[in-house]
Amino acid sequence: MASNENSSTSRANRTAVPRNKRTIFSLGFMMRYGVFAVFVLMVIAFSVLRPGVFLQMGTLQAILADAAVLGVVAAALTLVIAIGEFDLSFGNIAGLAGAVAVFGLKEMGLPVPISILLALGAGVLFGLLNGITVAFGRVPALIATLAVGSMALGLERSIWDDKTIYDGIPSAFIGIAGTKVLGFPSLVVISILIVLALSLMSSFTVFGRRIYAVGGSDEAARIAGIRTNRVRVLTFVLMGVVAAFAGILLSSQAASYYPRSGTSLLLPAFAACFLGWSAAGASRFYPAYTYFGVIFMGTLSTGLIILQVPSWVEDLIQGAVLVSAVLLARAARKA
Repeated sequence: MASNENSSTSRANRTAVPRNKRTIFSLGFMMRYGVFAVFVLMVIAFSVLRPGVFLQMGTLQAILADAAVLGVVAAALTLVIAIGEFDLSFGNIAGLAGAVAVFGLKEMGLPVPISILLALGAGVLFGLLNGITVAFGRVPALIATLAVGSMALGLERSIWDDKTIYDGIPSAFIGIAGTKVLGFPSLVVISILIVLALSLMSSFTVFGRRIYAVGGSDEAARIAGIRTNRVRVLTFVLMGVVAAFAGILLSSQAASYYPRSGTSLLLPAFAACFLGWSAAGASRFYPAYTYFGVIFMGTLSTGLIILQVPSWVEDLIQGAVLVSAVLLARAARKA
């Protein structure tokens, strides 16, 4: 009698374990690939709601063009998050760089390459300030970058006194983002190349591996001989340079300078990073996956515009997407 009960229990355990594994596997599978599934469903929904309008080459070009600048800053932000830090200053650094570039062109009469170098120099300076404050000053990144971003914003406002500048911008500068390449704006091609470069750097270079090592365990990286503070500083400098270049692209794309041009990048960039993190199974932050998150956000934005949804709805949905992506990724990690 006892022997029969024991054998029955043993069989039940043997059958319960695989079933539990199958449940965990299916849950993990759904959590990991749920973002891709939502993207496909979103494209199908927009196509059904606006047949003959959404699925057009013009729509694809609009999505890629709108996502280009965001893709650049989000890819760099991915590396900052991968190292275990945050950056709230990149939007204001982008705006400052645009102001510096246009000031060099219009007021100082400098050639386009020199003006661009000045703008990139501003990005290096503020990125370095972020890195030193966080790495050596031991100030939490959220506080440090918020303060540095405020400084960048104040300097930007002092340059043009909150004025929008339309005239005096050379066509060569406007052509940086406006030239057509294979039917797409050069802005799109530049964005893809930068994202590709950052992806390759993060995966196949010593510096990229050190970023993930420091983000994984600062103490273990230090024991392994990695100069963790140096890696942090260089990562913030890279973020500053890329943000500055994004500001240059914004001004070139708009053929003008307008105040606080980079502030609108903040929330979508973080949303794209965490969408990419969720798509990667919440394992690591990768620039390539982040770019998918950018395309996700761009497709959503373009679809809502085609549907003529009020603009406030887009802000509401962006915040909801960010929260949902983080919750989905956390569930994927537990699964």
